[in-house]
Amino acid sequence: MTKAYRMLEAFVVASAVTFLLGLILVSLPPQAVLPITEPIEAAPPSAEESRTYWVQHYAGNLGVDSALALAVSRTENWTAVRNAWSPTDCCVGVMQVNVSVWYGVYDEQCGGSDLMAYRDNACYGVHILKYYLDSSDTVAEALRRYSGHGTAMGARPYVERVMRGCVCE
Repeated sequence: MTKAYRMLEAFVVASAVTFLLGLILVSLPPQAVLPITEPIEAAPPSAEESRTYWVQHYAGNLGVDSALALAVSRTENWTAVRNAWSPTDCCVGVMQVNVSVWYGVYDEQCGGSDLMAYRDNACYGVHILKYYLDSSDTVAEALRRYSGHGTAMGARPYVERVMRGCVCE
């Protein structure tokens, strides 16, 4: 068989299959081909969408610059993995909340303390950021304190990374 003959044969077979499928669809009862009337569930949000939603939500509620809060979260946990955990300093989640210091402190304000959940972790993280912003003279000082470095020189690269990632107001 030549190549042209094999291609013609494949075309005829494909055409016959398409024709037969068309006949089957036409012969189905009308209710079988009506469009779906039930809503189709949307895909779950991505990790970044979940992080962004909850951090912006709490930043807006607490009067914290949402761009700054997001920049802190992205610096602390650039992958937006909700159950990220730092074994060296016991920090967890998208805002890397220090469990040994903050666990249970904002339960009432956040409606819980599941620090592996986007909602609770963002709520805690933004509350902590607000606490440091309100009790510091500068944003840089607040960021150093949030990072756990206080006034140590090791905090300088952290502050620079946050500010590079922030289009702050």
